Amino acid sequence: MFPDIFIFIWLFASVLSISSSSPLPINASTADAAPDCGTGNPIDDCWRCDHGWADNRQRLADCSVGFGRRAVGGKGGRVYVVNDSGDDAARPAPGTLVQDEPLWIVFGRDMTISPAHELVVSSRKTVDGRGARVVIGDGGACFAVRGASDVVIHGLTIRRCRPAPKVEFGKSDGDGIGVHNSSDVWVDHCTVEACADGLIDVVEGSTRVTLSNNLLRNHDKAILLGHNDDYTHDKAMQVTVAFNRFGPDLVQRMMPSGVCSSQRIPIYLQWKKDRVIRDDQIKAIQESLAGFINDQVINPECRFGLFHVINND
Repeated sequence: MFPDIFIFIWLFASVLSISSSSPLPINASTADAAPDCGTGNPIDDCWRCDHGWADNRQRLADCSVGFGRRAVGGKGGRVYVVNDSGDDAARPAPGTLVQDEPLWIVFGRDMTISPAHELVVSSRKTVDGRGARVVIGDGGACFAVRGASDVVIHGLTIRRCRPAPKVEFGKSDGDGIGVHNSSDVWVDHCTVEACADGLIDVVEGSTRVTLSNNLLRNHDKAILLGHNDDYTHDKAMQVTVAFNRFGPDLVQRMMPSGVCSSQRIPIYLQWKKDRVIRDDQIKAIQESLAGFINDQVINPECRFGLFHVINND
């Protein structure tokens, strides 16, 4: 039997209930999607119940759950409309995706963006694909969140990401979304597939991250949480993985509910559906027997840290 200390039936913040209902269709957050309520998915119910969501986009910042629930992105900043699929990250032009100031970024039309350089998302940014069909990658580079905080990426298709030069130096790995040394990050309702390296990597001391309602498919490596057994800064890593779908043709690092383990490093295993924990319980878990090890499954790679894995298919 598992120790009682690992069984918690508490909910995050204002979330009153989480059922085992299937999540809404991936990328269903487009303009022609009818708002649905009462699905049991607290993220979608939070904003989709408002028929006027398109006039109040920044409400989305209040809808995350789990460790990344404080990721407000560009909330409070101006809404910035992308009308041009240009991608000069070194010299961003008006109307392109790459900008320095805190922004809530939306898209004025359907578009495909194939960046020549990786798209580095800086602090206080929301990239909000609702209302358009937006593809990132398609043979170019994709997203990197580096040394940033308060980042939200929502409602995009991210596919066929390839290694490409970084703006400063070096070369990207070809991940779909790479989160490096960052905090308060939320990735929601994205379809990520067929990239050169991993689909979503959370590494290098990143923490307070939520990955939710995403569809991952058609690739070898799905999710990586921590990149190196010797990188002890990842001890502070806290990641929630909830309501995601692991689709066809994935090979490794899938994370259905209750599968998050390491053969070497003790971690907290949230193995039951519909069970999450409160902030005031985190310290107790971290101090209790260094967590729980499951030696039988090593997908995905979870090294150091505290992880919630709930209601994934």
